[in-house]
Amino acid sequence: MAKILLIDSNPDHRKSLKGLFEYRMPHSVVIENDCVAGARACVAERPDLIMINLLLFLDHKFAFSRALSRINQTEKIPVLVHLSGVVEDLSRRNAEVNGAAGVLELPCTAEELGEEIHRAISTGGRRGTTAEVKTVTWPSEHLAEGQASAREVKPVDWVAMASTNSTQTQAPSADPGATLKERKTPDTTRKSTAGSSTFKLAAFDSVDPETVKSGRSDSKTRETFKPPDWPSVKPEDVKKSGGRSA
Repeated sequence: MAKILLIDSNPDHRKSLKGLFEYRMPHSVVIENDCVAGARACVAERPDLIMINLLLFLDHKFAFSRALSRINQTEKIPVLVHLSGVVEDLSRRNAEVNGAAGVLELPCTAEELGEEIHRAISTGGRRGTTAEVKTVTWPSEHLAEGQASAREVKPVDWVAMASTNSTQTQAPSADPGATLKERKTPDTTRKSTAGSSTFKLAAFDSVDPETVKSGRSDSKTRETFKPPDWPSVKPEDVKKSGGRSA
């Protein structure tokens, strides 16, 4: 049989848990409404286990748990935290890191409450334990002596690349005039076949700039522009005729 100190400001929690302890559990219970009265009861009653609401346990950055750790008579009393509904993993982890020996989700049966009480008391009241931080070891690449790494960057052989490009480039023609002539004169003999159809390039007549400047042209359809012959009218005649021309 163990003495349990219940600290909870929720009247529904106090009523249900008090009924379990009085009628279904062999343990005795002492009930307080807030953390200040609960801390005084811890020193006076010396309970075997403290049951506290999670909201009160988290209040003022776990002030209740830190207060118990500073008193020699209460530092080894285990704490069981309870809350209505499902407890999130983050809240459960924060409660355990800051001194909770277990987390109980309400409502619960007498068997579940008895198991949690037994598990919390068996921990011995260890409070404020944190997980050990392990050093991360990164894998390193070990190469044998004289062995080159697969990621080794090789220098670029610019001389070899220049000689390769020069052999692939077509040699320029010895006659620059011939090259210019080939560019100006369209090749009408080239054909591109696509299936059964044949595509022929159209040949356009070239115009000599000297002929254009001199005004001469070989076109047979050239027409000569003649200015129109407008009759001359005297202003005196227009005034006498009243604006009508003869």
